[in-house]
Amino acid sequence: MKLKKFNRKDCSINRGDGFAYITLEKIGIIRLNRNAAELIGLSVGDKLNVINDEDNPRDWYIEKTTDDDGLIMRKHSDSGSICSNAKVITDEIRKSLGVETKTLRFRIAGKPAFDDSNIYAILTGSANA
Repeated sequence: MKLKKFNRKDCSINRGDGFAYITLEKIGIIRLNRNAAELIGLSVGDKLNVINDEDNPRDWYIEKTTDDDGLIMRKHSDSGSICSNAKVITDEIRKSLGVETKTLRFRIAGKPAFDDSNIYAILTGSANA
């Protein structure tokens, strides 16, 4: 007999595919997984801006900011995810993409979108609803 033990660590939500993701919940929560938070350099208490290209409304970006008006990130779960409430923003993104699903998940580009910036593209074509 050869026994293989399975336990909590085998089922952990921490075992992702290694990509940076942003998740938009219909109730208005913007969540970054641990990989996204590390990529952008965000921690609990840091601030985030969400940016839209008005010339290309389906193009969205995020950046770490020190602006007073930035979204303040808080701990989401033990998985290292961080989040903020921003229903107006999540609704605008849905509207620009013509999507009404409950939860949307997008990959985030692995490097800044522009030279000498901390602005990362949300890869809206990678939607996983």
